[in-house]
Amino acid sequence: MRSPEAFARTSSALFSAGFYTGLRVVDATGAAYDVVDAKIAHPRSTLGKSLARLFDANVRVAAQLRAAGRASLDEVKERVMAEVSDNPEEVEEMTGRSAQWWREILGGCADAADVVRKVDAATHTA
Repeated sequence: MRSPEAFARTSSALFSAGFYTGLRVVDATGAAYDVVDAKIAHPRSTLGKSLARLFDANVRVAAQLRAAGRASLDEVKERVMAEVSDNPEEVEEMTGRSAQWWREILGGCADAADVVRKVDAATHTA
């Protein structure tokens, strides 16, 4: 995750589709966390939440995280490549990077924290 603030913001549609359910998050140091619960923190009212869903507006999420130890290099690489392989066109559209580029860049990573840094750099400069 890039930052707690960025992690707490998402589209209403993504939240409603269960994005946070069963999610494992790895921070920039390679520490892993499992999401055990997530709720919309803002908007708070039922009307506000309904409008956010209707217009696919961003919402702020309060997620309860449980420490899950250190993420292994292989675990982080596998998770990133699973996303790239499942949706290569969508990933390329979002990041400007091809599946082949992702394979090559991940192959050169020294540890889980290195993967997180490279993913962050690639997804925030495209």
